[in-house]
Amino acid sequence: MKIKWLFLLFFLLLAFSPCLAVAAGTGGGGGLPWETPIQNVSNSLTGPVAKAVALIGIIGAAGVLIFQHAEMNMFVRFVTWIVLVISCLIGANAFLTNSGATAAEITSNPKPLQHEVGAAFPRLSEPWPH
Repeated sequence: MKIKWLFLLFFLLLAFSPCLAVAAGTGGGGGLPWETPIQNVSNSLTGPVAKAVALIGIIGAAGVLIFQHAEMNMFVRFVTWIVLVISCLIGANAFLTNSGATAAEITSNPKPLQHEVGAAFPRLSEPWPH
């Protein structure tokens, strides 16, 4: 029971610590620490080098699976399939990026609806079509 109260006291002191409040307030508008490495990986996965590496990976993994399938144990076969799948994903990403495909765009001003509300149902004053 005493351990539970010590944990509660520790977490309350940690939560209301003035050092943490000052550190949180001085953060400013800077980016998160993992944004730069993720941007670097994203830039590396799109481009001619990524296409070449993906093509070599697809050809190499497919060749190993075709010609050495009977002599491989399950672990090597599994790793080869993982290499093939990752190469296909990187190749598809590089191909779609270079082909001009873009993601969905969310605009700040949505377009107004182009249809009337209730246009699918006939009005009660109109005769029902036979």
